[in-house]
Amino acid sequence: MDQIEVLKGKRTVLVFLSLETAIHSRSVNYFDGLIKLKVNCKWHNIPNKNILKNLKRIISDYKNTNCIFIVCSPSHLLVPYVLLTTRKRPYFDAGWPLYDGVISSRRNFGVLGANLLKTFFIDLIAMVFSKKIFVETYQQQNRIRNKYFIKKEKLVALPTGFQESRFTKQNQLLPNKEGVVVLFRGGDLIEAGIDVLIDAIKMNQNKNIKFVIVSNSARLKSFTLPNTTLINNYVSDKDLNEIYCSANIVLGQLSSHKRTNWTIPHKFYEAAYMGLPYLTSNSAPMLELSKNEFVKVFKADDSIALLFAIEQMLSDPSKTKILGINIKRLYEKEFSQHLVSNLLAKNII
Repeated sequence: MDQIEVLKGKRTVLVFLSLETAIHSRSVNYFDGLIKLKVNCKWHNIPNKNILKNLKRIISDYKNTNCIFIVCSPSHLLVPYVLLTTRKRPYFDAGWPLYDGVISSRRNFGVLGANLLKTFFIDLIAMVFSKKIFVETYQQQNRIRNKYFIKKEKLVALPTGFQESRFTKQNQLLPNKEGVVVLFRGGDLIEAGIDVLIDAIKMNQNKNIKFVIVSNSARLKSFTLPNTTLINNYVSDKDLNEIYCSANIVLGQLSSHKRTNWTIPHKFYEAAYMGLPYLTSNSAPMLELSKNEFVKVFKADDSIALLFAIEQMLSDPSKTKILGINIKRLYEKEFSQHLVSNLLAKNII
């Protein structure tokens, strides 16, 4: 009997708890995947004010139920509240430490470094008080063990994957003699490396290379970028799906920021689901994938190397096509919503 059937047999309810302000949670993918597998799941958004009061009200509804509480990413603050309310350690889909987003990416240190200490201790308390912790990669797993002194058996590498219901169409376009559309999607965080892309676009002399940038970066509006379409406003899932369908190459993280060595961004899974060739900087996780031609890598923070890699992909469409086929197969074998949802279920029984 597989894990899903065990959950159903025990009539278990999986209760996902998220802070109301914790938008874009990766946990939604597992929740949606388990719903598709007909597991009884409930999702609750908890206001940031009066957390304990609101949590008690929600948890009281499950006092006579066989339930498992899962704190969602990035709602680290909820873990001690759940323990206090239920007297049980919750499962914790951390994904990554808050420290990574607040400090490493956004450099939001606060007055006299107050945020640095605050986020570190929120991470530490959440990890210590949880029953099991799900993180995005094996590299992240090892890093957290060393930084927060968490036992190995408590940490599980669980790929983020992709919420497949968001896209309804599959990409059918492949590189051809008419050129390629290169898609970059992401915020203006340090690890994204938007400046590397800007310099590459400015240097580009090949009119057969078209760039599409989907980003909320306000400063991008100040640049005049040739052969480039900038989409700087909110993009619905339907529109994003269409953008992916018109692309030939998807760009990953472009910088040498240390965080790229233990994280895999959402756009990797989006590209993999769509079967699109993925070009990214040579971080540790991507180097491993490049060895089997699942992705193509270039020297991080090097605009010339980025542009040269795009030119190579344009000049060798058959090899670029193989990259798209390979990444799609990898997704179906290791990262599909069905597989990652089953993996979560396996680790909570």
